[in-house]
Amino acid sequence: MTKFKALDVRRVMEPFKKGEDDPVVWMSIFIKKVRNRNLNVEECKVLFKRYVEGVEVREWMAKNAHHYTTIEEFEQAFLDRFMPTEAESQQAVYELSQLKLSPTGDFDVHVKVFEAKMRVAQPGHEINARMLPFLGTLYPSFSMEITTEPAHKEYAKLIPRVLFLHQQEQKKGPNPSAKIASATKSADDVKQLRAQISSLQSSIDSL
Repeated sequence: MTKFKALDVRRVMEPFKKGEDDPVVWMSIFIKKVRNRNLNVEECKVLFKRYVEGVEVREWMAKNAHHYTTIEEFEQAFLDRFMPTEAESQQAVYELSQLKLSPTGDFDVHVKVFEAKMRVAQPGHEINARMLPFLGTLYPSFSMEITTEPAHKEYAKLIPRVLFLHQQEQKKGPNPSAKIASATKSADDVKQLRAQISSLQSSIDSL
């Protein structure tokens, strides 16, 4: 028990949540903590059960834990079970290619969706590997503005910068010329509709 008291995983990492965490990254951190405290495979299993969330993960562990006699076997079995399939990764890659932030879009939601799809598309990726794919999800004028700035080297610093610029864009409101064009088109549509009604009425009167 002394080992477990010394290794309170909740103080150093979040519990694994399927669908929210990258299984490669999470397991890598977990195994590092296990080895740092020199836990054996049975102690590793006990600790794992304490720090996972969700019925599916718990049921998998309860059903299969007795099969694993080494930490390496347990680690590989976890990855085999919870890594995205090739089809899931390919679908996530496609969805990333279609993902775009609109000028009026919710930035926080956009980031969460982007990061979730990246975890499926490229499990175990380095955080900074998100930078170029993320820039590809911005609307064109915004993406051009970002890329003209000095190169950003860290994803963690890129996100608040993009958020700030996005908020500035939202404060500007719609393009005035776009409003005029829209209003002109609406007026033209009304005139055309009235002409069609007048023509129809003339046809009826001539009957």
